[in-house]
Amino acid sequence: MNTTAASSPIKSNILIVDDSRDNLRLLSGILVQEGYIVRPVLDGILAISSAKTNPPDIILLDIMMPGMTGYEICERLKADEELRDIPIIFISALNSVVDKVKAFSIGGVDYITKPFQPQEVLARIQTHLTIRQLQQTLQQKNLLFEQEIRERKRIEDAMRRRNWELDLLNQMTNALQGCQNESETYPVLREICSQLFPKTSGCLYLLNEHQSELSVAVAWGGTPPSASVLKSSEWNMPGGRIFTIEQPKKKSLHFYVTCLEETEGIPYALRGTEKEILGILFLFFERSLADELDEESIRQAESRQLISTRVAEQYALYLANIRMKMELQMQVTRDPLTNLYNRRYMEEALANEVRRVARKRASLGILMIDVDHFKTFNDTHGHEAGDVVLQELSALFQKNIRGGDIACRYGGEEFLLILPDTTIEIASQRANELLRRVREMAVPYQQHDYHITVSVGVASAPEHGQDVHSLVNAADNALYYAKHSGRNQVVVFSERIRPTLEGVPAEHASEG
Repeated sequence: MNTTAASSPIKSNILIVDDSRDNLRLLSGILVQEGYIVRPVLDGILAISSAKTNPPDIILLDIMMPGMTGYEICERLKADEELRDIPIIFISALNSVVDKVKAFSIGGVDYITKPFQPQEVLARIQTHLTIRQLQQTLQQKNLLFEQEIRERKRIEDAMRRRNWELDLLNQMTNALQGCQNESETYPVLREICSQLFPKTSGCLYLLNEHQSELSVAVAWGGTPPSASVLKSSEWNMPGGRIFTIEQPKKKSLHFYVTCLEETEGIPYALRGTEKEILGILFLFFERSLADELDEESIRQAESRQLISTRVAEQYALYLANIRMKMELQMQVTRDPLTNLYNRRYMEEALANEVRRVARKRASLGILMIDVDHFKTFNDTHGHEAGDVVLQELSALFQKNIRGGDIACRYGGEEFLLILPDTTIEIASQRANELLRRVREMAVPYQQHDYHITVSVGVASAPEHGQDVHSLVNAADNALYYAKHSGRNQVVVFSERIRPTLEGVPAEHASEG
């Protein structure tokens, strides 16, 4: 079935860039069969020239090509003002997170790995063509709207307000682009909505992962009303309103909000890349009387509806984007089993802290922690039980560190905690407190509670080292001394430890 032809009477123009003639023939055949106009090229120079001569609707771009890589081609296209808005989908055999992050960071809208499935390629192309068409349609509607309100003073006033709103939206865009995490976007939304709708109140409700709970992320203009996702047995809810919002691949969302009688609550769904609901922007306007519904009031309501929708759509776009970036960042910096920072991140973070110690003459403590007899535990109870131990221990670390501390999985059953602005005395105290909490911790697994102990080596900068290697080595030596002095204890590094460890055979130094 030709789905493209059915959904779009105008054939879309697709530029394919790949140095493999076989890949070009394969992709071209798939796309031509679906009714697309296809232009295959073999290298970057031809690709850029072709795009400038006749800009395509979308570009499929390989990465590893002689002469000019796909990354370089993308950067050249994004630097061209006339070509920068063309969606670029990378299609490559490179499958690492680093390659994908780089592709998105330089302007790619999607990433398909080779070998690919034809249906996946078609679905992703259609998705991004649809998004671009919707954006162009919305721009055209805005232009028409602005052209219609020029003649009279009322229209001139409306235009000035419209321009002011667009300026606020641009400010919102710029502010959101500077946000590093999701929580930083909340005050941006609050500030923009407070200016756009000064006589209203509002709030942002966010859904949890299972779409079973709504929580208030930010509110303005008053205390936000309570809201809850409804189950089938909860339809009779007094004192409020029930709303329903459709979503394509999931059940419709039914939720209840305790709106005030004198206000009119209007929900605007924040949708993700799959049109799923991420949250709800709720605005509460004063309820209009029947005799106030003149032509001007209707026009203002329509204008308000348009700008509210654009705020919701624009914020949703950045919310989905920042969540995707954070997920990719988590994959790069976090250990998948324990959700602690991985060793790569630990090395970078520790290097930064060591430099800060030297620059500000501060103190820094580190704890090297190893699970006692972990190999024996694994051999006895199985690796799945061992994984549960590591997860429970990691959760304990996260609950018992300060906001600025950094908990990392060093490798295997070893962990490393970075404690900024911590003296050796305080680091030792905190190590002993952790040791006590681990002793008290029960690890539930298959209807049994298991108990473990750990050994801890403590070192600090600048006393025990002024570089990462020296500092980690000091903590490591202290840890091994603790292991070979009976385990289940904290040892602070000192020079007397080194001679003791020199006689420890290598095969014993790694025992759990």
